[in-house]
Amino acid sequence: MSYPANPPQGSGAFPPYVRPGADQPRARPGSVTAAAVIGLVYSALMVLVAIGMTALVGGGLGIALALINLVLATALAWAAFVAFRGESGTPLLAVSLVIMGVNAISLIVLVLNDGQPGLGILGIVIPGLIFSNIVNGNSKAYFAR
Repeated sequence: MSYPANPPQGSGAFPPYVRPGADQPRARPGSVTAAAVIGLVYSALMVLVAIGMTALVGGGLGIALALINLVLATALAWAAFVAFRGESGTPLLAVSLVIMGVNAISLIVLVLNDGQPGLGILGIVIPGLIFSNIVNGNSKAYFAR
């Protein structure tokens, strides 16, 4: 039995030839996908928190806190999309560090004013998860290409 000289494209008769060492698209590591998804979900939660701050705190302070949260949520969503597309992990890394810093400062102020930290600790833990997923070896190698 002989093969046709030129099989029809897409027939599956012959696999496509790929030159060894040729540039092939690299699969996105799971850690990058996880960081981007966590970033998108957390940015949506930050928007809800901003709305809640405006409603609960009210006045100028509530609006100021809500605006800070909205700016950070927007930056986090943008950085997550940049990482998800495989362009760079640096924006997601930087935004998660800024969010951790802002949340750490607000947590310290809350505790010093005899408040309970409660769920405020999640404001440091969740961006920390994003940070740890972006700085691991697979993610570094993926973005270093």
